Amino acid sequence: MKLEHKELEEIFRFKISAELSAFRYGILQKEKEEIYHAAYQIDSMIHLYELLIEMCRTMKEELLIIAVTIPELLHFLYGRWLEYGDSYAEDLQDCIDQELEALKNIDKELKSLKDYYRTERMDEIA
Repeated sequence: MKLEHKELEEIFRFKISAELSAFRYGILQKEKEEIYHAAYQIDSMIHLYELLIEMCRTMKEELLIIAVTIPELLHFLYGRWLEYGDSYAEDLQDCIDQELEALKNIDKELKSLKDYYRTERMDEIA
């Protein structure tokens, strides 16, 4: 019996929804401090879930079947994600550098305007 794509999608969504629910339940059994320390994992698991939900609409049937058969797919993908290089810190540093530079330029412009109006005001008084 061959399943239709929509049926495979439904099974896939059910599988990863159950995995996320089980993960959430496990996290909520932990102490507050442990939950705090798991914040990155929690955020990543939710993002993985959301991306997979979106992707399943366009995934080929063969890939959906494989994904359904992998135990704890979210945990598997999270573990693999941790092996990738993290550009978050670099991106954050670039953002800070650019925005501070922009603030420096704005500050220069404001000082220039203050000087201009101060000089203009002095000319009016004189």
